[in-house]
Amino acid sequence: VQTCALPIYLASNLSMRNAFGEICGIDLERLADLLGVEKLEQIAAATSVCKMSGVNRTWGCRTPEVVMYEAGSVFRLKASSKVAKEAMERVRQNGIGEKREEGCGQILFLENYDKIRKKEALPYAPEEADTQTALTEQQIAQQLTYTAKEIVKSRIKQAMEYYVAEQGVDRRIKKSQLGILLNHAKYARVEGLGSACRIEHYLAHEKEKLRCNKKQEDNQEKEAALAYLEQMMEQDLFEKLNLDQETPVCGIPVKKLFQPEEIQAFQMELLERVITFANRKGKNQYE
Repeated sequence: VQTCALPIYLASNLSMRNAFGEICGIDLERLADLLGVEKLEQIAAATSVCKMSGVNRTWGCRTPEVVMYEAGSVFRLKASSKVAKEAMERVRQNGIGEKREEGCGQILFLENYDKIRKKEALPYAPEEADTQTALTEQQIAQQLTYTAKEIVKSRIKQAMEYYVAEQGVDRRIKKSQLGILLNHAKYARVEGLGSACRIEHYLAHEKEKLRCNKKQEDNQEKEAALAYLEQMMEQDLFEKLNLDQETPVCGIPVKKLFQPEEIQAFQMELLERVITFANRKGKNQYE
């Protein structure tokens, strides 16, 4: 029987499920079906493993961890017959296993990889690095600032995801108040610095209504809700998201990277996300 060597390289993390729905690393039977051969056998492997999980926005919790072979792992398989190039290309394009929608399960078939027996040192003649640059000091500073801002923005966006899923909105706030705040937050995030005064005016108006309300037993719940809204607006963004703002990024202090209107935009985006998540979660509870 003619056999075929099949070296496989993991371009991303990979894990498959067997016929019983259990995580099994690589399911050779399933992979053999995808490649159109009767049988696959693992001869050797050089691997490392990792754990992956995510965030379920509907339930506001993390998804179970899945143990996966880490990107860069290599497997040497042997097929019972020659594998068609069309089948390998189809598997390469579609991927295999779990979490493919998140980029996992991408593999490459390495040609002649099994024939490698030793490494050869390539000749290398070190050259003096050219220290001259066409950029001025001002341009370099601008590029560093831009890069640092993008890095911190990415951290803020990721921290918002965790905050929304784990902290959520104060349940004491009524839906009518949430709707009003959501509209104010959307407007303020788009219009820029100063537009958040709409929310401040709304809070001042509500506090005046509470002061005039003689039914003090109704005031406690509303006062707690308004205090929460004030805290959402006034608390330091980095403190709220538990982000480090003391360590410079690209040599630039984090506090000097953003203008007040940019910080306000992040505050309003966070408020909008929290309220939107609470509305979706409440809707799902009645479905």
